[in-house]
Amino acid sequence: MTKVDFYILRNFCRTLILWYLCLVGLYVVFDLFTNFDDVLSSGKANGNIVLSIGRYYFFKTFQFFDVLVSLLIMISAMITLSTMIRHNEMIPLLASGISQLRIIMPIIGAASIVILLAMVCRELLLPNYLNDILANKPGDVGQGTGTSVEGITDSRTGINIRGDKALWSTKTINAPNFSLPVGLDKYGRYLNANSAQYLAATKDRPAGFMLKNVTAPKELLENESLTHEDEAVIVTAKSAPDWVEPTDCFVVTGITFNQLAGGKAWREYGSTLELIEGVRNPSLDLATEVYSVIHTRITQPMLDLTLLLLGLPIILTKSDRNVFKALGIGALLIIAFLAIQLISKQVGISYQQPVMGAWFPLILFVPIAAYLFYDVLR
Repeated sequence: MTKVDFYILRNFCRTLILWYLCLVGLYVVFDLFTNFDDVLSSGKANGNIVLSIGRYYFFKTFQFFDVLVSLLIMISAMITLSTMIRHNEMIPLLASGISQLRIIMPIIGAASIVILLAMVCRELLLPNYLNDILANKPGDVGQGTGTSVEGITDSRTGINIRGDKALWSTKTINAPNFSLPVGLDKYGRYLNANSAQYLAATKDRPAGFMLKNVTAPKELLENESLTHEDEAVIVTAKSAPDWVEPTDCFVVTGITFNQLAGGKAWREYGSTLELIEGVRNPSLDLATEVYSVIHTRITQPMLDLTLLLLGLPIILTKSDRNVFKALGIGALLIIAFLAIQLISKQVGISYQQPVMGAWFPLILFVPIAAYLFYDVLR
Protein backbone atom coordinates (compact mmCIF):
# COMPACT_ATOMS: atom_id res chain seq x y z
CA MET A 1 0.00 0.00 0.00
CA THR A 2 1.43 3.38 -1.05
CA LYS A 3 1.25 6.61 0.89
CA VAL A 4 -1.46 7.84 -1.47
CA ASP A 5 -3.54 4.71 -0.81
CA PHE A 6 -3.11 5.19 2.93
CA TYR A 7 -4.10 8.86 2.63
CA ILE A 8 -7.28 8.06 0.69
CA LEU A 9 -8.12 5.16 2.97
CA ARG A 10 -7.61 7.28 6.09
CA ASN A 11 -9.90 10.04 4.80
CA PHE A 12 -12.58 7.52 3.81
CA CYS A 13 -12.54 5.71 7.16
CA ARG A 14 -12.46 8.93 9.15
CA THR A 15 -15.44 10.31 7.24
CA LEU A 16 -17.37 7.06 7.65
CA ILE A 17 -16.75 6.91 11.40
CA LEU A 18 -17.65 10.57 11.94
CA TRP A 19 -20.90 10.27 9.99
CA TYR A 20 -21.77 7.05 11.80
CA LEU A 21 -21.18 8.61 15.22
CA CYS A 22 -23.23 11.68 14.29
CA LEU A 23 -26.17 9.66 13.00
CA VAL A 24 -26.03 7.27 15.95
CA GLY A 25 -25.93 10.23 18.34
CA LEU A 26 -29.04 11.73 16.75
CA TYR A 27 -30.79 8.36 16.91
CA VAL A 28 -29.89 7.77 20.57
CA VAL A 29 -31.01 11.26 21.64
CA PHE A 30 -34.32 10.98 19.78
CA ASP A 31 -35.07 7.42 20.89
CA LEU A 32 -34.01 8.11 24.49
CA PHE A 33 -36.42 11.00 24.88
CA THR A 34 -39.17 9.04 23.11
CA ASN A 35 -38.80 6.04 25.47
CA PHE A 36 -37.39 7.93 28.46
CA ASP A 37 -39.90 6.60 31.00
CA ASP A 38 -39.38 2.97 29.94
CA VAL A 39 -35.58 3.26 29.91
CA LEU A 40 -35.63 5.04 33.28
CA SER A 41 -37.76 2.32 34.86
CA SER A 42 -35.42 -0.34 33.46
CA GLY A 43 -32.40 1.48 34.89
CA LYS A 44 -33.99 1.79 38.32
CA ALA A 45 -34.87 -1.91 38.32
CA ASN A 46 -31.27 -2.82 37.45
CA GLY A 47 -29.82 -0.43 40.04
CA ASN A 48 -27.74 1.57 37.53
CA ILE A 49 -29.50 3.87 35.07
CA VAL A 50 -26.37 4.88 33.13
CA LEU A 51 -25.23 1.27 32.72
CA SER A 52 -28.71 0.17 31.64
CA ILE A 53 -28.97 2.93 29.03
CA GLY A 54 -25.45 2.27 27.77
CA ARG A 55 -26.03 -1.47 27.46
CA TYR A 56 -29.32 -1.06 25.61
CA TYR A 57 -28.09 1.49 23.07
CA PHE A 58 -24.69 -0.14 22.61
CA PHE A 59 -26.32 -3.16 20.97
CA LYS A 60 -28.93 -1.02 19.24
CA THR A 61 -26.10 0.75 17.40
CA PHE A 62 -25.27 -2.52 15.61
CA GLN A 63 -28.86 -2.71 14.40
CA PHE A 64 -28.51 0.92 13.29
CA PHE A 65 -25.25 0.11 11.47
CA ASP A 66 -26.95 -2.72 9.57
CA VAL A 67 -29.61 -0.31 8.31
CA LEU A 68 -27.23 2.53 7.38
CA VAL A 69 -24.23 0.72 5.93
CA SER A 70 -24.99 1.52 2.27
CA LEU A 71 -25.71 5.17 3.11
CA LEU A 72 -22.48 5.51 5.12
CA ILE A 73 -20.33 3.99 2.39
CA MET A 74 -21.84 6.15 -0.32
CA ILE A 75 -21.56 9.43 1.59
CA SER A 76 -18.01 8.72 2.77
CA ALA A 77 -16.80 7.85 -0.73
CA MET A 78 -18.36 10.94 -2.29
CA ILE A 79 -17.01 13.30 0.37
CA THR A 80 -13.52 11.79 0.13
CA LEU A 81 -13.32 12.16 -3.65
CA SER A 82 -15.01 15.59 -3.71
CA THR A 83 -12.52 16.90 -1.16
CA MET A 84 -9.59 15.60 -3.21
CA ILE A 85 -10.95 17.22 -6.36
CA ARG A 86 -11.64 20.50 -4.56
CA HIS A 87 -8.06 20.65 -3.24
CA ASN A 88 -6.61 19.81 -6.67
CA GLU A 89 -5.18 16.54 -5.36
CA MET A 90 -6.47 14.50 -8.29
CA ILE A 91 -4.64 16.46 -10.97
CA PRO A 92 -1.04 15.48 -10.06
CA LEU A 93 -2.10 11.86 -9.59
CA LEU A 94 -3.72 11.70 -13.03
CA ALA A 95 -0.80 13.62 -14.57
CA SER A 96 1.64 11.04 -13.20
CA GLY A 97 -0.13 8.32 -15.14
CA ILE A 98 -2.23 6.87 -12.30
CA SER A 99 -5.66 5.89 -13.56
CA GLN A 100 -8.91 6.85 -11.88
CA LEU A 101 -9.59 3.20 -11.17
CA ARG A 102 -6.29 2.89 -9.31
CA ILE A 103 -7.11 6.00 -7.26
CA ILE A 104 -10.49 4.70 -6.10
CA MET A 105 -9.34 1.13 -5.42
CA PRO A 106 -8.64 1.85 -1.70
CA ILE A 107 -12.21 3.14 -1.35
CA ILE A 108 -13.68 0.06 -3.06
CA GLY A 109 -11.51 -2.22 -0.92
CA ALA A 110 -12.45 -0.46 2.33
CA ALA A 111 -16.13 -0.43 1.34
CA SER A 112 -16.00 -4.18 0.66
CA ILE A 113 -14.60 -4.78 4.16
CA VAL A 114 -17.35 -2.63 5.69
CA ILE A 115 -19.98 -4.60 3.74
CA LEU A 116 -18.48 -7.84 5.06
CA LEU A 117 -18.61 -6.45 8.61
CA ALA A 118 -22.28 -5.62 8.04
CA MET A 119 -22.87 -9.22 6.95
CA VAL A 120 -21.18 -10.52 10.11
CA CYS A 121 -23.30 -8.15 12.20
CA ARG A 122 -26.46 -9.25 10.36
CA GLU A 123 -25.82 -12.99 10.52
CA LEU A 124 -23.98 -13.45 13.83
CA LEU A 125 -24.24 -10.48 16.17
CA LEU A 126 -27.89 -9.42 15.84
CA PRO A 127 -29.32 -12.99 16.08
CA ASN A 128 -27.29 -13.62 19.24
CA TYR A 129 -28.76 -10.55 20.96
CA LEU A 130 -32.25 -11.10 19.62
CA ASN A 131 -33.38 -12.46 22.99
CA ASP A 132 -32.32 -9.57 25.21
CA ILE A 133 -32.45 -6.45 23.08
CA LEU A 134 -34.30 -6.70 19.77
CA ALA A 135 -37.30 -8.71 20.97
CA ASN A 136 -37.86 -6.61 24.11
CA LYS A 137 -39.16 -3.13 24.73
CA PRO A 138 -36.72 -0.63 26.31
CA GLY A 139 -38.38 -0.91 29.72
CA ASP A 140 -38.15 -4.71 29.77
CA VAL A 141 -34.47 -5.10 28.92
CA GLY A 142 -32.41 -6.58 31.74
CA GLN A 143 -35.30 -6.81 34.21
CA GLY A 144 -35.86 -10.53 33.81
CA THR A 145 -39.60 -10.00 33.28
CA GLY A 146 -39.47 -11.78 29.96
CA THR A 147 -40.75 -11.08 26.47
CA SER A 148 -44.40 -10.87 25.52
CA VAL A 149 -45.44 -13.97 23.58
CA GLU A 150 -47.29 -13.69 20.29
CA GLY A 151 -49.62 -16.60 19.61
CA ILE A 152 -48.36 -19.01 16.97
CA THR A 153 -50.07 -22.07 15.51
CA ASP A 154 -48.28 -25.30 14.73
CA SER A 155 -49.33 -25.96 11.13
CA ARG A 156 -48.69 -29.69 11.46
CA THR A 157 -50.80 -30.36 14.56
CA GLY A 158 -53.06 -27.30 14.69
CA ILE A 159 -52.12 -26.45 18.30
CA ASN A 160 -52.04 -22.71 19.00
CA ILE A 161 -49.24 -21.92 21.46
CA ARG A 162 -49.71 -18.87 23.66
CA GLY A 163 -48.55 -17.62 27.01
CA ASP A 164 -47.87 -14.59 29.18
CA LYS A 165 -44.10 -14.04 29.13
CA ALA A 166 -41.13 -15.91 27.64
CA LEU A 167 -37.96 -16.16 29.76
CA TRP A 168 -34.98 -16.58 27.46
CA SER A 169 -32.52 -17.73 30.14
CA THR A 170 -34.51 -20.89 30.92
CA LYS A 171 -36.51 -21.13 27.67
CA THR A 172 -39.68 -21.09 29.70
CA ILE A 173 -43.15 -19.66 29.08
CA ASN A 174 -45.11 -18.33 32.05
CA ALA A 175 -48.82 -19.18 32.25
CA PRO A 176 -48.99 -21.14 28.97
CA ASN A 177 -52.39 -21.36 27.33
CA PHE A 178 -52.43 -23.84 24.45
CA SER A 179 -55.53 -23.95 22.26
CA LEU A 180 -56.22 -27.48 21.02
CA PRO A 181 -57.81 -28.23 17.62
CA VAL A 182 -60.63 -30.65 16.91
CA GLY A 183 -59.35 -34.16 17.47
CA LEU A 184 -57.09 -33.17 20.34
CA ASP A 185 -59.81 -31.50 22.45
CA LYS A 186 -61.15 -34.74 23.89
CA TYR A 187 -60.77 -33.50 27.47
CA GLY A 188 -61.02 -29.76 26.87
CA ARG A 189 -60.44 -26.97 24.39
CA TYR A 190 -57.58 -25.34 26.31
CA LEU A 191 -54.45 -26.74 27.93
CA ASN A 192 -53.20 -24.60 30.83
CA ALA A 193 -50.27 -24.94 33.22
CA ASN A 194 -48.06 -22.89 35.52
CA SER A 195 -45.15 -22.90 33.07
CA ALA A 196 -43.89 -24.57 29.91
CA GLN A 197 -40.21 -25.26 29.26
CA TYR A 198 -38.89 -25.89 25.77
CA LEU A 199 -36.85 -29.07 25.42
CA ALA A 200 -34.78 -29.85 22.33
CA ALA A 201 -35.11 -33.22 20.64
CA THR A 202 -33.12 -36.20 21.88
CA LYS A 203 -32.89 -39.81 20.75
CA ASP A 204 -35.58 -40.72 23.30
CA ARG A 205 -38.15 -37.98 22.61
CA PRO A 206 -39.02 -35.28 20.07
CA ALA A 207 -38.74 -31.53 20.61
CA GLY A 208 -41.52 -29.68 22.35
CA PHE A 209 -42.75 -27.98 25.52
CA MET A 210 -42.94 -29.64 28.92
CA LEU A 211 -45.95 -28.16 30.71
CA LYS A 212 -45.35 -28.09 34.46
CA ASN A 213 -48.23 -28.45 36.93
CA VAL A 214 -51.09 -28.70 34.45
CA THR A 215 -54.17 -26.90 35.80
CA ALA A 216 -56.64 -27.81 33.05
CA PRO A 217 -57.87 -30.21 31.90
CA LYS A 218 -57.08 -32.38 34.92
CA GLU A 219 -58.72 -35.38 33.27
CA LEU A 220 -55.95 -35.43 30.65
CA LEU A 221 -53.32 -36.36 33.26
CA GLU A 222 -55.12 -39.60 34.08
CA ASN A 223 -55.30 -40.90 30.50
CA GLU A 224 -53.13 -42.02 27.63
CA SER A 225 -51.40 -39.63 25.25
CA LEU A 226 -53.39 -37.87 22.55
CA THR A 227 -52.31 -38.61 18.98
CA HIS A 228 -52.43 -36.84 15.65
CA GLU A 229 -51.93 -38.85 12.44
CA ASP A 230 -50.87 -41.86 14.54
CA GLU A 231 -48.17 -39.87 16.35
CA ALA A 232 -48.27 -38.87 20.01
CA VAL A 233 -48.68 -35.10 20.22
CA ILE A 234 -49.71 -34.55 23.85
CA VAL A 235 -47.73 -37.04 25.95
CA THR A 236 -48.87 -37.85 29.50
CA ALA A 237 -47.17 -39.64 32.39
CA LYS A 238 -49.34 -42.70 31.82
CA SER A 239 -47.75 -43.21 28.40
CA ALA A 240 -44.22 -42.04 29.28
CA PRO A 241 -43.66 -42.46 33.02
CA ASP A 242 -39.87 -42.41 32.60
CA TRP A 243 -39.64 -38.75 31.62
CA VAL A 244 -43.06 -37.14 32.26
CA GLU A 245 -44.17 -36.36 35.82
CA PRO A 246 -47.73 -37.22 36.90
CA THR A 247 -48.67 -33.52 37.15
CA ASP A 248 -47.09 -32.62 33.81
CA CYS A 249 -47.60 -33.26 30.12
CA PHE A 250 -45.42 -32.82 27.05
CA VAL A 251 -46.60 -31.12 23.86
CA VAL A 252 -44.72 -32.17 20.72
CA THR A 253 -44.08 -29.32 18.26
CA GLY A 254 -41.60 -28.34 15.60
CA ILE A 255 -41.75 -24.69 16.69
CA THR A 256 -38.61 -23.71 18.59
CA PHE A 257 -38.44 -21.37 21.56
CA ASN A 258 -36.65 -18.67 19.52
CA GLN A 259 -39.34 -18.74 16.87
CA LEU A 260 -42.07 -18.45 19.48
CA ALA A 261 -40.53 -15.83 21.76
CA GLY A 262 -38.78 -13.84 19.03
CA GLY A 263 -41.97 -13.34 17.05
CA LYS A 264 -41.64 -10.52 14.54
CA ALA A 265 -38.08 -9.76 15.67
CA TRP A 266 -37.02 -13.33 14.84
CA ARG A 267 -38.54 -13.10 11.36
CA GLU A 268 -36.66 -9.85 10.77
CA TYR A 269 -33.34 -10.38 12.56
CA GLY A 270 -32.88 -14.14 12.70
CA SER A 271 -29.89 -15.44 10.78
CA THR A 272 -30.41 -16.52 7.18
CA LEU A 273 -29.74 -20.14 8.13
CA GLU A 274 -32.41 -19.99 10.85
CA LEU A 275 -34.91 -18.45 8.43
CA ILE A 276 -34.22 -21.12 5.81
CA GLU A 277 -34.71 -23.83 8.44
CA GLY A 278 -37.95 -22.11 9.43
CA VAL A 279 -39.19 -22.17 5.83
CA ARG A 280 -38.49 -25.91 5.66
CA ASN A 281 -40.21 -26.52 9.00
CA PRO A 282 -43.65 -28.13 8.43
CA SER A 283 -44.85 -26.71 11.74
CA LEU A 284 -44.41 -23.13 10.53
CA ASP A 285 -46.53 -21.44 7.91
CA LEU A 286 -44.24 -18.51 7.18
CA ALA A 287 -45.62 -15.66 5.15
CA THR A 288 -44.17 -14.28 1.92
CA GLU A 289 -42.34 -11.60 3.93
CA VAL A 290 -39.93 -14.22 5.30
CA TYR A 291 -39.09 -15.49 1.81
CA SER A 292 -38.46 -11.88 0.82
CA VAL A 293 -36.15 -11.38 3.84
CA ILE A 294 -34.09 -14.45 2.88
CA HIS A 295 -33.55 -13.29 -0.70
CA THR A 296 -32.91 -9.72 0.45
CA ARG A 297 -30.16 -11.01 2.75
CA ILE A 298 -28.50 -12.64 -0.27
CA THR A 299 -28.77 -9.58 -2.52
CA GLN A 300 -28.04 -6.88 0.09
CA PRO A 301 -24.20 -7.03 -0.02
CA MET A 302 -24.29 -6.88 -3.83
CA LEU A 303 -26.74 -3.98 -3.72
CA ASP A 304 -24.52 -2.07 -1.28
CA LEU A 305 -21.55 -2.44 -3.60
CA THR A 306 -23.67 -1.60 -6.65
CA LEU A 307 -24.79 1.67 -5.05
CA LEU A 308 -21.14 2.60 -4.49
CA LEU A 309 -20.25 1.80 -8.09
CA LEU A 310 -23.15 3.97 -9.23
CA GLY A 311 -21.96 6.94 -7.21
CA LEU A 312 -18.22 6.87 -7.91
CA PRO A 313 -18.44 7.54 -11.67
CA ILE A 314 -20.87 10.40 -11.06
CA ILE A 315 -18.58 12.18 -8.63
CA LEU A 316 -15.51 11.60 -10.84
CA THR A 317 -17.11 12.90 -14.04
CA LYS A 318 -19.64 15.47 -12.80
CA SER A 319 -17.90 17.08 -9.84
CA ASP A 320 -17.13 20.83 -9.94
CA ARG A 321 -15.26 20.94 -6.62
CA ASN A 322 -18.46 21.60 -4.70
CA VAL A 323 -18.70 19.15 -1.82
CA PHE A 324 -22.28 20.12 -1.01
CA LYS A 325 -23.34 19.57 -4.61
CA ALA A 326 -21.71 16.16 -4.47
CA LEU A 327 -23.65 15.38 -1.31
CA GLY A 328 -26.85 16.53 -2.99
CA ILE A 329 -26.22 14.27 -5.98
CA GLY A 330 -25.39 11.41 -3.64
CA ALA A 331 -28.53 12.00 -1.58
CA LEU A 332 -30.74 11.96 -4.70
CA LEU A 333 -29.06 8.80 -5.92
CA ILE A 334 -29.49 7.09 -2.54
CA ILE A 335 -33.16 8.12 -2.30
CA ALA A 336 -33.91 6.85 -5.82
CA PHE A 337 -32.00 3.62 -5.21
CA LEU A 338 -33.66 2.86 -1.86
CA ALA A 339 -37.11 3.87 -3.15
CA ILE A 340 -36.90 1.47 -6.08
CA GLN A 341 -35.57 -1.26 -3.75
CA LEU A 342 -38.46 -0.73 -1.29
CA ILE A 343 -41.12 -0.53 -4.00
CA SER A 344 -39.79 -3.65 -5.68
CA LYS A 345 -39.84 -5.53 -2.37
CA GLN A 346 -43.41 -4.50 -1.56
CA VAL A 347 -44.66 -5.33 -5.06
CA GLY A 348 -42.99 -8.73 -4.83
CA ILE A 349 -44.70 -9.41 -1.50
CA SER A 350 -48.08 -8.15 -2.73
CA TYR A 351 -48.01 -10.34 -5.85
CA GLN A 352 -46.49 -13.36 -4.06
CA GLN A 353 -43.22 -13.00 -5.98
CA PRO A 354 -40.60 -12.37 -3.25
CA VAL A 355 -37.74 -13.65 -5.41
CA MET A 356 -38.39 -11.14 -8.18
CA GLY A 357 -39.00 -8.37 -5.66
CA ALA A 358 -35.61 -8.94 -4.03
CA TRP A 359 -33.59 -9.47 -7.21
CA PHE A 360 -35.17 -6.86 -9.51
CA PRO A 361 -33.14 -3.87 -8.16
CA LEU A 362 -29.93 -5.82 -8.77
CA ILE A 363 -31.02 -6.74 -12.30
CA LEU A 364 -31.89 -3.09 -12.96
CA PHE A 365 -28.90 -1.29 -11.44
CA VAL A 366 -25.97 -3.59 -12.23
CA PRO A 367 -26.06 -2.82 -16.02
CA ILE A 368 -26.37 0.90 -15.24
CA ALA A 369 -23.42 0.77 -12.84
CA ALA A 370 -21.36 -1.15 -15.41
CA TYR A 371 -22.17 1.43 -18.10
CA LEU A 372 -21.26 4.39 -15.88
CA PHE A 373 -18.15 2.66 -14.59
CA TYR A 374 -16.88 2.09 -18.12
CA ASP A 375 -15.49 5.66 -18.29
CA VAL A 376 -13.51 5.01 -15.10
CA LEU A 377 -11.93 1.89 -16.54
CA ARG A 378 -10.67 3.66 -19.66
